[in-house]
Amino acid sequence: MHTRRDVGVAGDSDGRGAARWRGRAWSGAVCLVFAVLLLAGSGAHAAAVYLEDSPAAKELADEAERLLAEGRAGEAAQRLHRIIEEYPEKLMPRGEDLYLDARLWVRDRLASDAALQRAYRGRFAGEAERAFGDARTTDGPGGEARVRAVWET
Repeated sequence: MHTRRDVGVAGDSDGRGAARWRGRAWSGAVCLVFAVLLLAGSGAHAAAVYLEDSPAAKELADEAERLLAEGRAGEAAQRLHRIIEEYPEKLMPRGEDLYLDARLWVRDRLASDAALQRAYRGRFAGEAERAFGDARTTDGPGGEARVRAVWET
């Protein structure tokens, strides 16, 4: 007497190998369709992007550049510090299509000019040291934030 045995995939003795293979093929096809739709649609819709910039911060930066060109590095440093105090998280242009937050922008600007950096440190080192002393004796986060705002640059 012979018994019938269904074999789905070579080496698969339970007969369910073909069903598993079809299930995997179906899942792969679905993933491929979604990937193609995502890639095809990614450029189809343009969305407006609004930058959180500040014309007033840009004006302070322009004024600082003018003062620096006139040899008034201390006053230029003061304008840059105002950007940090008043507009720390606004975006400042750097190049054609790159923007930095104002703190990083000022830090980069100070790092690019040794005379401006000396003037900045000369003008604000005392304030930073006082804030650091306050932060060490105060439990609240306000002291630490003041140190960070002044001393990061």
